[in-house]
Amino acid sequence: MSDVLCHHRQRDPFLRRRSLDVRRWALARGQGIDPDSLTVVLRVIDDDRDLLGVSPHEWTAERVLEFIWARAWSWCEAEGLTLPPTAPATLLAYLDHLHDTNSLTPSSDPITELRDQLVATSHIDHTYDTGAPLAPVLALPVPT
Repeated sequence: MSDVLCHHRQRDPFLRRRSLDVRRWALARGQGIDPDSLTVVLRVIDDDRDLLGVSPHEWTAERVLEFIWARAWSWCEAEGLTLPPTAPATLLAYLDHLHDTNSLTPSSDPITELRDQLVATSHIDHTYDTGAPLAPVLALPVPT
């Protein structure tokens, strides 16, 4: 997957700069971010802005749900990729970054609602403590 996504990072200096900003923010808090997942998240955000007129700084719980399970999934499929399993955790880190840098629009849902939506629908864990690492949680089937 990295070759296709590396191409996206290399051809778009704005995406590269935003990616570095988010990764620096995360590292300062002890969080690692998968560069491929971050590239997917940022590319889809750009497409939403360019094709749908959606602000990259305006987020609702509904948009979070649609973003991961429709928009990002479709974008990856169109690129011949699978959605990285770390994409939901990466989106959560990106939203926390927007919140911590006061970049969410006033019309956005509260950050707790955005986090709750991702935690509830993506099988990820987040303690909500500033600087706490994000960790994917393995979703195991329940024996019947």
